[in-house]
Amino acid sequence: DASFGRSGGGQVVVATRSGTNRFHGTAYEFARTANTNANTYFNNLNANPRNPDHYNNFGFTLGGPLFIPHLYNTDRKKTFFFWSEEWRKITSPASNLVAAATPDELAGKFSTSPTDYAKTVAAVGANCVSAYTPLNSNYGYAVANPNCYSTNSKVYLSQIISKFPATSTQQNSTTGFTTGQRYDSYSSLNNFRQDLVRVDHYFSDKVHFFARGMQDDVPENLPTGLWGGANYPGVANVAINAPGKNVVANLTWTISPSMVNEVEFAYSQGTIGGVLSGPANDPAVLGSLTNNLAYKDPYGRIPSVGINDGSVTVVSQGSAPYFERNLDRNIFDNFSWTKGNHTLR
Repeated sequence: DASFGRSGGGQVVVATRSGTNRFHGTAYEFARTANTNANTYFNNLNANPRNPDHYNNFGFTLGGPLFIPHLYNTDRKKTFFFWSEEWRKITSPASNLVAAATPDELAGKFSTSPTDYAKTVAAVGANCVSAYTPLNSNYGYAVANPNCYSTNSKVYLSQIISKFPATSTQQNSTTGFTTGQRYDSYSSLNNFRQDLVRVDHYFSDKVHFFARGMQDDVPENLPTGLWGGANYPGVANVAINAPGKNVVANLTWTISPSMVNEVEFAYSQGTIGGVLSGPANDPAVLGSLTNNLAYKDPYGRIPSVGINDGSVTVVSQGSAPYFERNLDRNIFDNFSWTKGNHTLR
């Protein structure tokens, strides 16, 4: 169909309902709560309670004639309306498993090899690390002196790493060093609301006009960040919303049984906005850093930090704060002529 050009693939055409000459309406609700769901396997394994789990989908529709008794549309055949609203209130349980510091690591103990240990001593001095202790023929450990910690490392250690210690440990089969993981269970928000209003008017049996307005909001929260790496829940928390708006005006003229002309204007707007909160952009945390950086973050975020061997999670900023808006305006005119078995548009 040439009227749906530009891109290949399937096309979906959706027509919204219109009102009739009688009033009709519906109401509905579906609910699910934590009382109807069992706790997850990993929550039970880690002795974590069941998190809030709530799903509530409800709404209504109402349609009918627009009229003023004895004054306008008294026969209820010209102007009609349709109104629809829908809400979804969703709180969903989720889990997060990341590398985290053990008590020994928080005290400065780190895995190393003889070669890397020699490089460390050469870089920071013998007073800043303990003697090398072998764990096997290739790897061992040493302990860093807290007096040698940099100002920035102390901030990350006190404000993030130490607040999320490991909940389980395991021994690395290669290095013999004990590392940790942290399991967190939490709930996230994923709500939705949509409002739709449509008005139809028949100037005659051959000329029909309708206008429709639609708006939706999708507020969510992402406790581990937006499009980033591993994080502890709440460190780079993002509150996000993706509202959309759509307005359509359409005039259809049935010129004859074989000829129809349709003109339409459509306006659409899609927006995504994300707001960052937590230690990742806390002014107090940022102010505790030396901030001797070549590039100053315009959003007041602390720098992302990672441990090279991935043994401990620190912070990954991701893409928040975030804002994007897409506007689309279309106006078109379709003329259709049917002759026998053929249709020209």
